[in-house]
Amino acid sequence: MAEAIGLGASIAGLATFGAQIVTSLRTYASAYSRASHKINGLSSDLALINSILTDLGTSITKYEQKFNITATNFIEAKASCERNFERLRKALKVVKKDETGVGDAKWKSFGKERSVGPWEKLMFALGGEDELKTFLQEIESSKSTLQLLLESFKLFILLRLYVLHLHEISHINSMSIC
Repeated sequence: MAEAIGLGASIAGLATFGAQIVTSLRTYASAYSRASHKINGLSSDLALINSILTDLGTSITKYEQKFNITATNFIEAKASCERNFERLRKALKVVKKDETGVGDAKWKSFGKERSVGPWEKLMFALGGEDELKTFLQEIESSKSTLQLLLESFKLFILLRLYVLHLHEISHINSMSIC
């Protein structure tokens, strides 16, 4: 049980960190007159992950001691979110400082030169197109896993509360018979 104490607070803390990343991503995107729909989509996905983390953290905090909830089911999902948030935080730090010189780069696309946009800068900061694809898949996976964890946790709590309610009714009925 010792590992469960503070699990809800730990998840809520991760949600706070995620909220900072979402804010940073949105600030980065807003610096461009036409922020890429891809960046806005990523921002929305991360905001959803934060919402789920917040719900999970609140729910676990409320019931973790009462029902002896262990961290076992949450460890990998939480670690995955932490890795993704940290990776994006570092990438945003790079693109904001423009340490790579990508901001001054021009791309040749269909015989024309064009400036590198915010999505391409983020792609370079994350390690290239393949790394970006992997990162986006990890975000989708985290989102799905967290949603499943939240729903299963809510079901677990509802079942536990139902059993407690039945126990209380049984106890009341046995007292009234005496």
